[in-house]
Amino acid sequence: MLPSKHDKLLSANLLPTIIVAGVSLLGTGGLPRMNSAKGEIPWKETLTPAAKGTRIAVPSSILNKVKANPNDCPNPSQEEATKVDAYQLRRENFLLIAIWGRSSCFCSPTGNCSFWLYRSRDGKNEPLLETQMVREFGFLRTSTEGLPDLVLWSHDSADRFPGVLWKFNGRAYDSECSWEIVTSFRDLPNLRAEPIESHVENSTCHQKLTPETESFPKK
Repeated sequence: MLPSKHDKLLSANLLPTIIVAGVSLLGTGGLPRMNSAKGEIPWKETLTPAAKGTRIAVPSSILNKVKANPNDCPNPSQEEATKVDAYQLRRENFLLIAIWGRSSCFCSPTGNCSFWLYRSRDGKNEPLLETQMVREFGFLRTSTEGLPDLVLWSHDSADRFPGVLWKFNGRAYDSECSWEIVTSFRDLPNLRAEPIESHVENSTCHQKLTPETESFPKK
């Protein structure tokens, strides 16, 4: 059954896949492939489970730093106040740990959640990024100042899926540019909707985003 317009992209508890414009983009194992065309941002590849790194237990030293503030979550249980996912991205020259809020203490009703990124070195976890409104995330193979570029996604509406490219500046991650994936739908009976076409709008990036347009075959 195809999702209704009101149901698309509204769940805050996703499996390790995401529905973009009604289409499931699943990881196929291993690391995502980079597009061979120079100067392009392969945004679609950041939506695979492999682009997050490896799921790990949350380091206790980090959990103490990101624990929910009671003022932001009235009368939270211990579980809700500390319900976050952790992912590790390890390479020869670095170890990054991404923390993603997963409870109502960290997330809005539409599933946009708090997000932190740390670099682990010399026995310490150094904060590199703290932000909110993150519905999905994924690392690219491209890097800046020795650390991989990062794409953060947020939920805007059933038709619009904003993405932001973040790059390391030598001390922390800065937002580089942004765009929106905009999808048109065809109404079907029983309040269902079928995706017709998806494309990029409102891009502030110098690089080209690929694919710019995608048409979905009618089922």
